[in-house]
Amino acid sequence: MEEQESSLGRIQVKYRSREEAMAEYAERIRYCEEKYGMSSAEMRNLVSTGDDQWETLEILKWMSADSAYRHLLQEETPTAGKIGTTTESPTSGV
Repeated sequence: MEEQESSLGRIQVKYRSREEAMAEYAERIRYCEEKYGMSSAEMRNLVSTGDDQWETLEILKWMSADSAYRHLLQEETPTAGKIGTTTESPTSGV
């Protein structure tokens, strides 16, 4: 079992696989987006305003799941400069 540090203290990560973690994060995100009638991006914008009304435990967990999910997606996505990736479009040089 892996442990992570955060600004709120120690968090225990209990997922056996990346896919399991992503599935649970996606489920929480989907639930909250439906409940609040807005996308995670819209909620991130509202939270960033500093308005205290958005500082509920459920919304903080939503934003945490959203951040973790986006981080895991980023790890999977090839980026420019890595071996085996290219910044050229598929039709360039043809």
